[in-house]
Amino acid sequence: MINFVVKEMTCLRYFIPLVHEAFLRGVQSRFYVGSFDKYNCPFRHPKVLSYFVQRYQIEVLEIEKLKEAKELTFYIEDVGIDQSGPDNKKIVLTYQNDFVNEGDHCYHNYIDSVDHVIFPSKFIAEYHKTVSDKNLYLGSPKYDISIDRRQVIEKYDLPDRDNILILFPKLRDLEKSNILEILSHIKKMSCNAIIKTRGKDRVTSESMRGDRYFEDVSWFPHTTMELLAASDLVINFGSTAIKECVMMRKPVINFPIKPHNIEKTFPFLYEYSYCEQHQPNCGFKKFEESARRLMSADHQSAFDESIGNHLFDYHSSSKILNFFEKEISHDKG
Repeated sequence: MINFVVKEMTCLRYFIPLVHEAFLRGVQSRFYVGSFDKYNCPFRHPKVLSYFVQRYQIEVLEIEKLKEAKELTFYIEDVGIDQSGPDNKKIVLTYQNDFVNEGDHCYHNYIDSVDHVIFPSKFIAEYHKTVSDKNLYLGSPKYDISIDRRQVIEKYDLPDRDNILILFPKLRDLEKSNILEILSHIKKMSCNAIIKTRGKDRVTSESMRGDRYFEDVSWFPHTTMELLAASDLVINFGSTAIKECVMMRKPVINFPIKPHNIEKTFPFLYEYSYCEQHQPNCGFKKFEESARRLMSADHQSAFDESIGNHLFDYHSSSKILNFFEKEISHDKG
């Protein structure tokens, strides 16, 4: 038996690949489900959760019973750790960026109360000064999924070429983004502007919604990763989603508008030929030249180098379960 604490639907992109791998090994999964006062609360998406519960024969318990759990239990950051029991072996999967932020989910706030933290790589732990004997450098199960471009295009009725995905900035940063001008540039190029945002950063202005507009349509595969698979270029605004772009091998134009320190935005991932950076007010000519150059070039060697230097190889789910094989075997009885 393996336990997973589910208080946010966003955790499914990390948990389901592990559940799938465990299922293939004949190991049952259990979800401890709790409420969360946000758009991604599990109780707001019962059909989605039920689908995975039935598909993988997952046992579901209320999170209040987590105190009785003794098996290996996976958490996302520290979500739900305060409801765990003393005999529960706690394994944290990081979002790869929240652990360095100040606030409730800071790595330093929970490291003393967990058994292990799974990091994407030793490089990132050293970069953010979050090195501990409890760290395990086993990657991230989030990327243990194959997404077919053609299937995504058919699923969402998207054009099959010249798709530019805009990872919409936080509403906090919208005034600095020059988003209308960027959308105008894309239209002049005769390309398709696909907007992806989150429920908490909903875009209400039709003029900013591009040719197609998405929030979180699917929790697994996650909508952002699906749209990345169907896109030819990504427009980013300093978001740590750069790691998804790199792992899914999509070229990027980045507009660095974040108000906080640049070291929190994975700046090392922008230093390769698959990425070009500009100010949001760059003119059409510069934007078009950059976009055409990025969409036409072969960046595979640059992605290989970046992933090898900073991130991790794929197939993390099997590596994680292999590491905890003895505990899992014991739990099976």
